[in-house]
Formats: sequence, structure tokens, C-alpha cells
Amino acid sequence: MTNLREWEISPDAPYTLYLASDARLSKTSYVNDQSWEILLGSGDEAALKLQTRYGSRSDLTSLVPMWQLDERVVYQAQTYHNSAVITSFAPNRIIAEADILPNVHLVADHFAFTSQVIGGLYTIQNKTKKSLTIRLDLFGHAIANDEEKKLALITLAGGDAHALSLGKYARLAPVVLVENGNSDSISSGSTRPKVGTTIKIKAGEEASIRFVHAGLDDIRQSLAEARRWLAVDWQAFINTIETASLAIPTIQTGNLDWDLVLACSYNRAVQSVLRPNGIFPRETFVSARMPQYGYSRSGSGTDHPRMWQGQTVDTASMLTPALASVYPQAAEGIIRNYVALQKKDGFIDLLPNLGGEHSQILCTPILAQTAWRIYEITENKAFIEDNFEGLKQFFYHWFGQDVDEDGIPEWVDQRQTHYVAFPTFGMGRDWAQGANLSTVETPDLIAYLLAEADALLRMTDIVRDKQAKSDVASAIQILTDALESMWLDDHYAYRDRDTHVSTSGKIILDEGNGDTEHILEHALLIPNRVIVKITGGSRHIPKVTLHIAGINTEGEPIRETANMGAFYWYTGEGVYTSKTAFSQINKIWCEGLSRVYRITARTMDTTAIDINTLMPLMNIIPEKQAKTLASLALDDEQFLRPNGITMIPASSDYFDPANAEGAGGIWMYWQHLIGLGLIHAGEANKVGDMVKSQLDMLVTILSDIHTTAQFYHSDNAQALSEKGHLNGIAPLYLIQQLMGVTISRHDKVILSKDFGWGRAVTIRQHGVYVRRTTKSIKVEFASGKVVELDAPLKEAHIIVDDKPVAKTTYNDISLPETVKEAIPDPEPPPPPIASEPTAISSNKRIIIEVDSD
Repeated sequence: MTNLREWEISPDAPYTLYLASDARLSKTSYVNDQSWEILLGSGDEAALKLQTRYGSRSDLTSLVPMWQLDERVVYQAQTYHNSAVITSFAPNRIIAEADILPNVHLVADHFAFTSQVIGGLYTIQNKTKKSLTIRLDLFGHAIANDEEKKLALITLAGGDAHALSLGKYARLAPVVLVENGNSDSISSGSTRPKVGTTIKIKAGEEASIRFVHAGLDDIRQSLAEARRWLAVDWQAFINTIETASLAIPTIQTGNLDWDLVLACSYNRAVQSVLRPNGIFPRETFVSARMPQYGYSRSGSGTDHPRMWQGQTVDTASMLTPALASVYPQAAEGIIRNYVALQKKDGFIDLLPNLGGEHSQILCTPILAQTAWRIYEITENKAFIEDNFEGLKQFFYHWFGQDVDEDGIPEWVDQRQTHYVAFPTFGMGRDWAQGANLSTVETPDLIAYLLAEADALLRMTDIVRDKQAKSDVASAIQILTDALESMWLDDHYAYRDRDTHVSTSGKIILDEGNGDTEHILEHALLIPNRVIVKITGGSRHIPKVTLHIAGINTEGEPIRETANMGAFYWYTGEGVYTSKTAFSQINKIWCEGLSRVYRITARTMDTTAIDINTLMPLMNIIPEKQAKTLASLALDDEQFLRPNGITMIPASSDYFDPANAEGAGGIWMYWQHLIGLGLIHAGEANKVGDMVKSQLDMLVTILSDIHTTAQFYHSDNAQALSEKGHLNGIAPLYLIQQLMGVTISRHDKVILSKDFGWGRAVTIRQHGVYVRRTTKSIKVEFASGKVVELDAPLKEAHIIVDDKPVAKTTYNDISLPETVKEAIPDPEPPPPPIASEPTAISSNKRIIIEVDSD
């Protein structure tokens, strides 16, 4: 029936699946995207249920198929002969199968044609020895604002055909239309409207029933759109979906649960992409394509929740290399969007948004290295040529973020690091120091910039820019020297921006009264900054002015003053880091505080170790340092926990595996970055073991809750923070590197030297078959060309099919113009006369009557 991989996914299998339109094939919407779940039930639950929330316009809206055979009604799982399982899926398609009765088999095929239209093709196979008469009814149920909505039946012209209205929501009037469908709800007196059709199937034959759900602004528009999709043959659309699915890797590891997690992760990656819209000239993405997201009340997208608020660059850096062989246009397009929105001075925003909103924070310097990873797969020189200048300007713009003008930039905002709970810098946390990140020079920022410079240096050969090559090489030397100077004993360390010293800190004032002048006369052996915390009172921000009097590094008396706007305020706490590095602190006092406030002051501690000390593994660093960092990262008493590399050492007093009362957790972004660095450091096998443990974790979590999360518990299989987050899927690009197989297109395979996966794996993509083990590699192209190699490899191999079959192409899933002309858009509805209309005219083509409950 299908060339999609066959599965047998039961309710307790490790999967995360949604039904959403595929941007490769059909229209998507950033302001009115409707995605669905196909739920499998057990016991007295519905055996099969389609469910959505219309982007939170509905608490829950569902459709349940109900079968009637010889006066027997079947819809609960316990009434099916064999309960439903999902047998195949693609980004915009989910197929479930079940036995309604013995020898009566159902194939329920669901499609997302656009962001507002889904369809179902239910095929019943009669394997009995007698003819069957079967009725399908789609029963609707909707809840909004904690109340069940009244549904309605639409009586079409002629009176013997009906459609089902699922209610009225904000700019939404969804309709369900079954091919040749009608309703017996009126004649039977049923209080729950449903719509369906009756078919007869001879022994040994099969028959199909199609239905469409259309969710447009107006009930007339929805009905017209549903009729259009039922007026065309779907086979061409199905062929397109199947052809497009060949571009998505099918991976067989020998562990079926891992395979399913990987398949769902690729599915989610493709689903995350939206077509060009708003200010983005190219394809973009969202972090959670789920039923509760997708609707913008404002119509601009500026009111979307966080996971729909723009191109988050940490997600982009993981997503785009994984998409490069699947959807290269989108992988490149996401980077092109950043450059297209760049300011003249090279500034690129950290979070550009389709609705035109911006964070006004400089983007993390990870774009050039990400672009280069994409290029290594697509080999599209035009992509590099078009974006090199912008990426270069962005790189050099970072060197303007250098307050002390020593050639080493500093972070400006914690959000640029994508983690705001480092014990050294975390704000609003009792256990964190709360130092101002911009007052410190950090090894992670230099690591990012070195990786950017390395990527730009490679690009200069493509664009043939000798001057740029020389300039970037000089920048690499400056950054390399700076990184070397940050090596302290056995790790890379933070250091003060101005003194360039890494030193411990201590509390010099512990919860002093807010209205008191505190005489300290505290001399410092090593000059240091002062971090002042103000607590107490209410959540109201006091109109405070802080004074710190002392002696600076030049031996001169100095008094530093900071008003309320210089503090970082969070949940009743204000934190300020002094601009001055003091050699002595004489007095600290505040104006504008009452006795209910408390003042705590400490000198800044830059000696803490966290995951940022490992970040230079991204670069080519001296062998001794690389081995030392690798040992630290892979030490199970330090960074390596059961689920991966955590944010601070487990030996730290501030470690919390749940990232609640301390720093910790497993974030796939850092598994991706540190994992790639460890591979380059010669630890591919250990990274492979780590990733397999992460897959085991995901198997447990997805079997339980069927959704990913923003991050995970360090030690237990527990999903934390925002559920459904794209950052929580399996680290696909890292796994691709571990397996050492990149099927970039239908006629080319790249085999890397390393095989950190360490066990037999089979990958199919673009019609190419690759099997890799520790002893051998077999590559088979669709043309029949076969290449076999002994393993392990001594060097990387690129295998090209010199006589390939034609490249597979596919068309959009869209309605022909002839259908749109035959069923035109309806005229605007007349002004309402009564609360419930009884007759509606649609361009004089059809008459519909609305029979409500």
C-alpha cells in the first residue's frame, strides 16, 4: 500500500507524532496553522480519535469514527476485534490500522493538505465470505472555555446531504464533510450531531470512504474548501507524499525503539518548517508545531507564545545541518533569513520574528559554522557566495562588543549563551552569584568566535577573497592567543574583563540593613568587583541609589554610584555588579531603602567550572588541553551523567539534576556542540555510548508522555520545562556524524573515517542504501551500482554514482484552478438576522440549512 516504513505503534510505544502540513509540499500559515493528533485508545476509550485545539482557540475538539455493522456500533477500543495501531507516518500523513471485526480490516489514512485542511481516507477490507453493509459516522465533540460546545448539522441543497459544523471560534468556523455523506442525527433524534455514509462491500473486496475537515474563517468558506478537496482525486497527492518521504532518512539500528525515536525526530524536524512569510524571505521554523500553537489573535504573529516567537539560533544550529540532506532549501533559507535581516553595521538579531518583532540583542556567533555544515552537505557554492559578506560582517561586529578594547569581545546578555542559570551569572536565584556577564571574558565566547573564523576562512577559498582570508587568519591568531591565556591549571577559566585575573570571591556584607551606612574597610589582595544584592520589601522596585566607596587598582579613592535602573531586578531581588575593580572597599550604603530591605555584598568569584570550560572542544586546541577537557567532560563524577553531559560538575554544591534548585539538566544543544567537539578530540566511541543512553532516555519518556521537552533531568528519564520543544528531539546531526554516513543526494554518499556508533546500522535515503558495520560498508544506489569497502576506514570516502537514475521530483499538493473555478469562493454572508441562521445562500450554487441541537 505504501513505501513508507512499516511500524506497529501501540499507545505505549515511544513516539511523538502530530499531523501538520509539510512545507515542502503545501501551503503553511504562521498565523492560522492547525495541527492534529491521531490518538490511539484502550479499554472504553475511543479506539481512534483525531484531536486538535485550533491553536488554543478550543480546549479540545475531536472527531471519532463510529462504525455500525448489523446494528452493532463499534468505536471503543474494547469493541474492536484488534485495537488500532499506527503503521506508517510522514510529516503530513499518519496511517492507522485495526480490525473492526474478525476479517474486517480498517486502514485509516490521514493527511494534512494545508495548514487549514486535513483529509481522511478510510479503507475497509472485507475478508469475510459474505457481503457487508457498513456505516461510518464521524462523531464530533468540542470543548471551549471549559464548556461543551453545541455542534450543528448543515443541510446541503437537496436536503439529503449534510455536513457537520464543529462550532464557531475566533476567525474560525470548521466544517467536516464526508463524501456522499449525510446524517441520521435528525431522524434518530440524536442529541450529538454526526455525519457519515453507508457503503456495501462484496466478499473479498474493499471500499473507501473519504472525508475532509476545513477550518477557514467563515462557515461558507470552510464548506466550499471541503467540497473542493473532495472533488479531486487524491492519488497524485499520495504519490507526492510518498516520493517526498524518500528524502527523509530511514534508519535501522537493530533496536526498534531507537529507530522509532529517530524517525519521529526527523518527522518533527521537517514539520517545524514553515514557508516564507512575514519579514522572512525564505523558509523559517517554529519550535513546537502542536495543536495548542499556531493561531495569532492579532493576525501578525507578534502575540505567539515563546516557541513560535522567531528563529531561535540555538535550535537553528541543530536543525539546519540535519535538514540539509532532507530539505536543503529550508536549511539554507533559515541562514539566509538571518543575513537578509542584517543591519548595515553587521548586527544580526538574536531572535528575528516573522511578525517583525526583534529582541535587539546581538545573535550568538554560530551562524558561519552552521552555514558551513550545511554547505558540506549541499555543496551549493551560491549559498556561500550569497551570504559570505553578511556572515563576515556579523563576525567583525562581535569585535565591537569589547568594553576594555583588548581585542577580546564580551557577552552582552545572558540570553546570548542560551542558559541563564550558571552559578556564576544566574540572576534571581538564591544559590547563584548573579555577576554581570558583560564584566567577564569567557572561554565559550572565544570558542564560538574561533569556530566562526574557521568557517569563514574555509569560505574565502570559495569566494576567492584573499584579503578576507588574511584578515580572518589574523583574527584567528588573536583569538587563539586569548584562549590560551585563559587556560588555568587544568581547564579554561573565566576572568575579569579589566584585570584579566581569575579569582575567588567572598561575602563582605551579609544581609545588612537597607537604611544603614556599612563601614567595611575591606582590603583585597587581588583587585575585584563587588556584587551587591538588595532583597526584601515587596515585588515593587524601590527607588534606590547605591554607593560604594573604596580604592581602585591605581590606588586612588573612588566612589561608584548606581541608581535603580543599573540593577537587574527579578522577583523582589535587585543585583548590581560594580564597574570598578576595587583594591579596597571602605563603605557601602543605599539611599531610598527602608529597614525592611537587606543588602548583601560579595566580591566576584570567577573560579567556578561549568560547561563553558568545555566549549573550546569546538575548536582545534593543543592536544594536552583537548585530552584534559575530554577527560573532564566524560568523567561520571563530574560532567557525564546517565543522560549526557550536564551543565555544571556533579561535584559542585550548586548541582541539581533537575535544574530547579541549582544548575544541571541535559540540554540537547550542548550535547550537539560538546559531542561534535569530543568526536574531533578522538572520543567518538564514548560519544556514541552517551547518545545511546540518551536514546534510551527518550524511549522511556516518549513511551510515557509521547512528547519531547526543552530539556531533561540529568539522571532520571524525566522531561522538564516546555513540552513538545523541538530542542528535545534526538540530536540528529550528531548521530549522523557518529554513524559516519551522509547521503547528501541520490547520487552521492559521504563516509567519514570515524564510526563512533560502533554497531551495525542501515540507512536508506534518496533511494540509496548504506549498511555500515565495524568490519564492512556497503553502498547501493538506485541505479544498481554497488560499492563495498572494508572497515575501519583509514580516511573519509566520497562515493558518487557516475550513471545515476533521474533525480526524484515532486509537485506541490494544491487544488487545480479548474476545481476552484467550479466551486468558487462564496459571497460574503448577509448581516445576521437572528442568533441562529436558518438559510444561507452561496452564490446561488447551493442552499444550506443549519439544523442545530
